[in-house]
Amino acid sequence: MRGAEVTLVTGPVAVAAPWGVEVVGVETAREMREAVLARVAGVDVAVHAAAVADYRPNSPRPGKLKRAETGDALSLDLVSNPDIAAECAARMKPGSVGVGFALETSDLVARATEKLAAKGFDLIVANPAGDPDAGFETDTNRVTMVGRNAPPREFPLMSKFAAAWEILEAVEDLLREKGEVGR
Repeated sequence: MRGAEVTLVTGPVAVAAPWGVEVVGVETAREMREAVLARVAGVDVAVHAAAVADYRPNSPRPGKLKRAETGDALSLDLVSNPDIAAECAARMKPGSVGVGFALETSDLVARATEKLAAKGFDLIVANPAGDPDAGFETDTNRVTMVGRNAPPREFPLMSKFAAAWEILEAVEDLLREKGEVGR
């Protein structure tokens, strides 16, 4: 945490938060939006390490759907969830840094660059989907950092701890550029 006060807004997960982190637990995308937007105006750095689902059921049903009730076919009516990360980036104070993540199946740098502009972030950390040695359910990752004012930086396969360290180094550099380090 490098001396930072950290708040983690999270849905239900099986992973414990690190010691010293304030945890705000939420159940729905709407709750997450409210929790994040209530805090974002006062932060120096916002890291959006995971996104909520893009869509949710329009009319959620409590309990399990039974085949006897639905038959052989089932149609779901889905509606968009709010784009919490983009809303957050638009509400951050001047001098702060916004970091997003992008899991992509193709055109990693091009899509990360598009997301950087569309969301209004300062940095996108992109990683390729489908790499068996990186990403979900592994202790390693392969990331490419795409920023506004620097060429993309591709990193080799490394531990997630090492990747997090590199991301924090990039965040510190961005804060320094904005005159926010050591204030």
